[in-house]
Amino acid sequence: QPSFQDVNHIIAQVMSNTTSTLRFQGCENNSDIRKLCTNLVPFPRIHFLLQAQAPLIGLGNAKWERLGIPEMAAQMFDARSLLSDSGDLRLSGKILTASCLFRGKNLSALEAEQSINSLRKKNEGTFVEWIPDNTMTAVCKVPTSFAPNGVSGTFLANSTSISQSFRTLSDSFEKMMKAKAYVHWYTQEGMDLAEFQEALSNVQDLIGDYQQYQEAGIDDEGDDDDAMDLEDEDGQITSSAQSSKFHKEAMSSLRSFASKTTKASHNGSL
Repeated sequence: QPSFQDVNHIIAQVMSNTTSTLRFQGCENNSDIRKLCTNLVPFPRIHFLLQAQAPLIGLGNAKWERLGIPEMAAQMFDARSLLSDSGDLRLSGKILTASCLFRGKNLSALEAEQSINSLRKKNEGTFVEWIPDNTMTAVCKVPTSFAPNGVSGTFLANSTSISQSFRTLSDSFEKMMKAKAYVHWYTQEGMDLAEFQEALSNVQDLIGDYQQYQEAGIDDEGDDDDAMDLEDEDGQITSSAQSSKFHKEAMSSLRSFASKTTKASHNGSL
């Protein structure tokens, strides 16, 4: 059974690898924290990431483990390397975006890219089809201090399977709310019961958003009625049954911006 030291060691590896391209300059990498956020978060509310670490071994065995890039990439996609209870990424949900970060002295960026592309093709059904090239690869040639002569990798995925964790959280929260367990600690500090219901509603809406993006697909006929918000005969905006609040606000903002731009251009021409 893993000790607290082993768990802390794994967490330290994940954080160290994730920030390595930001902390070490001159490495062969195409990633930093800003690019990670830009590439891994396609929608504002869908910003919760799953992590996997390879090799996932104890602190005492780290110096004895030797893996090549293909084996490392395979372990990163393995459900046993995932640091979450969301299930196997290849069997539950869809991966929207992903990032694979490798660290080691003698790493080949080309080999890392080829290994990830090969795994992506083998698990093509795991990734959404409407975000092309949604897997990025970064290589840092400064090895980790835990295994200075070895290779390590961290896998960051924005997957809809994380909704399972939110669903478990929502169910547990709802059960305690029905019994009003621990509520008095918050109400005596000034919180209202309506705030608890609002928090539960937000989590349930988030689960619905993830479900929507999991079931979304490319419209082969190019019919916008099934994918986007449209304007009806009265000039009002109508939404499909599964359209999220974000899409409504985004379309409204775009129309407002377009209207202001048009007016400004007319004024300028006069």
